[in-house]
Amino acid sequence: MLPVAFTRLQHPFSEETTTYSVNGILMILAFFICRIAVYPFMFYLYSRQENIEFAKVVGVLPNICSISSLLILLPQLYWFSLMIIGASKHFSNKNTVKRRQKLNNNKLD
Repeated sequence: MLPVAFTRLQHPFSEETTTYSVNGILMILAFFICRIAVYPFMFYLYSRQENIEFAKVVGVLPNICSISSLLILLPQLYWFSLMIIGASKHFSNKNTVKRRQKLNNNKLD
């Protein structure tokens, strides 16, 4: 639910504000921690509990657990990639606008 809070915070702000950009970065970070990084962490904890190597966890788990984890993780990776693409577009457009403003200000001088 943590990433949802950041999504709702974005609506009142204009895309040009620093608050919007910082909120977007925090949203991506929270999404990564809560929805993606939790799987390797979960497997790491299981490997410590069972005293097996981390790389062998997927082979030791029942197939239904490994397949279910993968099926749940795939959409999260898709949405995360969309968020990264959106952020890169946002920041590249923001830099382009700043460069144009600088060029226009230099032309006026």
